[in-house]
Amino acid sequence: MLSGLSLSDNHESAYAIADRIVGQFQEVLGTNSVRMPVMRNASLSVSRVPYSHASIALMVTAPASSDFVVHLVGVNGKFIGSQRGHGEGLTEFGKNAPLAPGMYFAIVKSGSQQKTVKLMVR
Repeated sequence: MLSGLSLSDNHESAYAIADRIVGQFQEVLGTNSVRMPVMRNASLSVSRVPYSHASIALMVTAPASSDFVVHLVGVNGKFIGSQRGHGEGLTEFGKNAPLAPGMYFAIVKSGSQQKTVKLMVR
């Protein structure tokens, strides 16, 4: 096997192999650890903001601070509106004129990622 382990290894032999691999790693790199970049906000995040003056308020966090768009449609498919943003932002629908009670869908897109959120207005 690539790791140097086989199915016949027991705990002691696996430990010895791992110890040898770490030793070789330290010998070659001069350290026993490697710093790996951490991808923050690697995925699109959408959450409803409950206390808002708008009928529907969503906090959107786009991956890698990219652009996003939120489309709001009624359950009947009627287009209500769209809002664009960048990185992290609050999108509000029905702030100036309240939305009618009912079910809505928010379709949030950023790059190749998309999330659909079902929302209820009472």
